[in-house]
Amino acid sequence: RHPRSEHPQTQCRLRSHGGYLPAPLFLCLGLMFSLLGEAIGDWFKGLARKPVKHFRNSRKHLSQGKYELFVWYLIGTTIHGANIFTLIMLLLSGFKLVYMILVISAVIGKLVNRQLKTFFNQRRPPESGKTSNGMPSYHAQHAFFFYFYIILTGIVESWMAPIVAACIVAYSRVAIRMHDYNQIAAGALVGFIQAGVSAAVWKQLIYVYNYF
Repeated sequence: RHPRSEHPQTQCRLRSHGGYLPAPLFLCLGLMFSLLGEAIGDWFKGLARKPVKHFRNSRKHLSQGKYELFVWYLIGTTIHGANIFTLIMLLLSGFKLVYMILVISAVIGKLVNRQLKTFFNQRRPPESGKTSNGMPSYHAQHAFFFYFYIILTGIVESWMAPIVAACIVAYSRVAIRMHDYNQIAAGALVGFIQAGVSAAVWKQLIYVYNYF
């Protein structure tokens, strides 16, 4: 049986009839959400706290006259806007599979980053003023994951701008001395692998749906 000709992103909605996500896949995704319930809750809580944290840090940089750090700090925080974009597109698209996997992978990526930081046990640069571990950089990881995922899944047609954006976000963490180059390089590598695996899962689910 030949696969259906429609573009895959137009047929992945949470329904079990023609042109929509089959019930078994929907149930599997629901199980994944339930297993990751606590992690998802923490992810949303962190997302809600970010604006207050960023406002305080931005005001501190401005009050100290560190305008260059302020600009780089703002650039780094744009990656959190990717999470807002993902949630909005998930709702507006009627829960398309491509955005569901993006959300789930983002949550899993956060958990993986925590475990890797514990495993490597490498501190941030002394200039950061923090004593927490910094290997690998979460901002670099999430930036490379998000931007490469939207390239690999065809959410965006251009590949140059997302790659440049990912590199700029990753470098911003060095510019404000929150990470060193090794930490952002490791984060970028993890994020790239995460994007490749997530896109492969999406394509495989589309393939299974098209044939069955």
